[in-house]
Amino acid sequence: MLQINLSDIAYAENILFSRTGVFDAQRIAYIQEMNTCDLQAVPGSGKTTALLAKLLIIERHLPLVGSRAVLVLSHTNAAVEEIKHSIGMHCPKLFSGNHFVGTIQAFVDQFLAFPYYQQKFNKKPLRIDDDLYKEKAHQFSSFSFAGFGQIQNMAKQFLRGRDRPTSIRFTGTLSQPQVASDIAGTQINITNPQIRNGRQDWTQAEKDSVQRWLLSFKKKLLRDGYLCFDDAYFLANSYLSEFPAILQILQTRFQYIFVDEMQDMAAHQFQLLETLFGIPIAGATVYQRIGDKNQAIYSDVSRQITAWIDRPRVLQITGSHRLCPNIAAVVQRLAASPIAVVGLKQNADGSPIRHLPHLLVYNDLTAQQVIPHYATLLQQYRANGTLPGSNTDVYKAICWRTQDEQNRVTIRTFFPNYNNGHKKIRITHDIMENYLYMFDTNSKSVYSVGKNLLNALLQVLRIESVSNPAGFSFSKNELYEYLKDMFPTLYNELRESIFIWSSEILKGNQTAVLAAMKLFIPRLLVVFNKHVSSSRNFINNTTAIRVQPANVNQINQGNWFKTQDFSIEVATVHSVKGQTHTATLYMESYYQKSVRNSGCYESERLSHFILGHPSLAPHQIYLKQSLRMAYVGFSRPTHLLCFAVHIDRFNTRLNALSPNDWHIIHI
Repeated sequence: MLQINLSDIAYAENILFSRTGVFDAQRIAYIQEMNTCDLQAVPGSGKTTALLAKLLIIERHLPLVGSRAVLVLSHTNAAVEEIKHSIGMHCPKLFSGNHFVGTIQAFVDQFLAFPYYQQKFNKKPLRIDDDLYKEKAHQFSSFSFAGFGQIQNMAKQFLRGRDRPTSIRFTGTLSQPQVASDIAGTQINITNPQIRNGRQDWTQAEKDSVQRWLLSFKKKLLRDGYLCFDDAYFLANSYLSEFPAILQILQTRFQYIFVDEMQDMAAHQFQLLETLFGIPIAGATVYQRIGDKNQAIYSDVSRQITAWIDRPRVLQITGSHRLCPNIAAVVQRLAASPIAVVGLKQNADGSPIRHLPHLLVYNDLTAQQVIPHYATLLQQYRANGTLPGSNTDVYKAICWRTQDEQNRVTIRTFFPNYNNGHKKIRITHDIMENYLYMFDTNSKSVYSVGKNLLNALLQVLRIESVSNPAGFSFSKNELYEYLKDMFPTLYNELRESIFIWSSEILKGNQTAVLAAMKLFIPRLLVVFNKHVSSSRNFINNTTAIRVQPANVNQINQGNWFKTQDFSIEVATVHSVKGQTHTATLYMESYYQKSVRNSGCYESERLSHFILGHPSLAPHQIYLKQSLRMAYVGFSRPTHLLCFAVHIDRFNTRLNALSPNDWHIIHI
């Protein structure tokens, strides 16, 4: 077993910080731990930095005995890129050979889904990609299967409902597949869509036949090589079911497995990792899970996180370099899985950060004054020097719930013009013009528009059957790399054009951009020995109903409350996870019904925790979700935390708050 000493740690510190003596005892303990364990780390603890140090040290000891490998997984491409950017130049062996550093999706694709698919179908899938899959699935009207008769029309009628063609998932195994409405296996609720028009529902026999047609439809997509991301996990589990020896093969290959941000893994991802590496069967396999149970806020993760059962050895990093002591004390009280939270953050000059958390108490008439009052506080504290006020400081106002509900508090109670960017208009882009009108209007850059334009060009290439050198459809990066290597002049022109077109679209000049793209496309196709043929209708057709983006002012403003000196972004708790703010305003919101008088708002459900008297009763089914949401939201700021609570809930639940812990302000 690899041994890590203090000189190794000094080596890593010099690379990461250009000095030594940075890591404390808890971080050193984790870096030196080379057996299976869990690492639970509080927000702002720098747990990924500790992992980076360990990887830097492992690089010095490569190759491992028997040429075994290292596996490093995270949840998102951004997290993987951060790892590569931070240590890539220092770890040439780790990022090559038989080692793997990437997302769990990429790992499952490469080691399980692709090999199994090729074995069963004697070909490679086109690509495992949600966008490509959705594009094909929306063509369900063109699918036809023998032996179904009138059922075929009924099934297509059913699929015309919102998102139905793309939401069907496999369950079971490839040898005995079934279909469900999600990857968790939830049964599809098949009904006659015409019931609302007074028609009778279908008989159970007809519904069963419709379900069989849906299975044929899903299997046809699979055979043709159109796979969504969830299909990869279906294939992976089928592979393991049919060939259980794969477990030993993977465990023999990978000696060290590190999974960062484990709490963000969906239930099916979590379970697959446990199946692969949870029980060693091939000798010394080390499996380390790194994360924070208390920050599991994503959909099924927050409900399924009890599946994360602690290993016999659990290490902790309790010191937070983000949180000051006053904020850390509040955050610690909200930990559903108890852990000490030690605030280490100080002012830049080494002095303590003295602001208490602020409770902003509003009433029915002053809810929309909460954010302006927060802005006034920021202005006051910036002026007196107790709050940093540089251009790089970040101020946000966040809320859990965005969906409008009558007489219930949501983000729009405080900020009526909030634009939920997640509520994207779902229209099949069967004409190129739509790509110029449908984009994320909250973006302050040309990125989201440029992404759409590039997707339009990729769709032209797919329609014209243009393939990359490996025989698959081009991805964005593959197209750029190919043109850069083979046709550098065209590559530079395309990059410049995407930027110019995007800028013009943000100004509302879609018509001019559409004309420019029509002139460019033949020149792009000619390098592949193609011309505009099958894609002619896609390029030239127009729609009578044009979906306009928000006006330019709205695009520039977004969800921002602006003052003369600074801006406050209004956002959801989910969107700020992982971020660090200078100041954060957390605005309460309604979530689900009250259970045994526990309340419907964070200020009610969590009142005992905020007061320092935690009571985690098992019957409070929404309590853990509220705890984790507040834990994430309250742990964003370095200097100032504000919590907006209605006066009725303050009077009934939180009026016993100590002035030594909270600064209470009535608006």
